[in-house]
Amino acid sequence: MIRFSDSEVREAIYLVGERIFLVLLIVVPARFLIAFVNAFLERLFERTQFDPTLEKFTHKSVVTVMWLATLAVVLVVLGVDVNAVVTSFGVGSFIVGFALKDTLNNFASGVLILVNKPFLVGDDIEVKGVRGTVKTITMSNTKLITGDRVKITLPNAFILDNPILNYTAYKEE
Repeated sequence: MIRFSDSEVREAIYLVGERIFLVLLIVVPARFLIAFVNAFLERLFERTQFDPTLEKFTHKSVVTVMWLATLAVVLVVLGVDVNAVVTSFGVGSFIVGFALKDTLNNFASGVLILVNKPFLVGDDIEVKGVRGTVKTITMSNTKLITGDRVKITLPNAFILDNPILNYTAYKEE
């Protein structure tokens, strides 16, 4: 049976307590900072004409990056080799990225559509012989309703890889 002296137990409790205190010293202010950034982004998006889908993506991305940075600092304080974690994350990201390349291509195309706005919800568009009224634009696809009331879902990469005919673009001008 293993026996520990009172001083060893006290030292272990002290070390664990110290680490918990340091983690709380990092996480609690980070939580308040993230809440402040959340409130700031909400006010910013209320005052600007930001696309709702792009707004949600930007908001989630900023918060995720802030939490990942907090996690990295906590790992450093706990003595974890962050280089090994980052390297493992990089290799894992490469593998997942390769497996999801079509999905990521559609996602990137969705961002480009939302930023460049070649068409908007409600526009009458045609892409490679497919014509309809845009009902929704998401990060991965765009949904159209045809004149025959048929719902068509087009991947965003397909849309950007082909000429887009927008029959509504200049009707308002």
